[in-house]
Amino acid sequence: SQMTGECFIHADQEKVRRMVINLLDNAIRYNQPRGEIRCRIEQSTAGQGQIALRLANTGTGIDANDRARVFDQFYRCEKSRSTVHGGSGLGLTIVKRIVELHGGRIAVTSEAPNWTVFVVTLPLGRAA
Repeated sequence: SQMTGECFIHADQEKVRRMVINLLDNAIRYNQPRGEIRCRIEQSTAGQGQIALRLANTGTGIDANDRARVFDQFYRCEKSRSTVHGGSGLGLTIVKRIVELHGGRIAVTSEAPNWTVFVVTLPLGRAA
């Protein structure tokens, strides 16, 4: 379900900023020309007291065999990506570590027709 109003998480602000920057950087870097990026925060369907950050792009998708490995250090779905797109190959590894440090989970799916979706689930915190 879509959330209305504010939501709070108990988190390290700089680490969460880095997590979002890395996810956005990947969404831009691996998008199609004139592609689209969508981002939203919603109540997680995984359980109460959690939020889900969904970041999707209209990239070429990630093969099912590669999805399990995209968070591995230096892993690239295609070897040519390092020269075409640049980057260190550490972005998603860092994202996963930040998510886990905050007691969350991250997953990637491909949705029809051409959407690649990263979902970060984090526990809700309390308002200050």
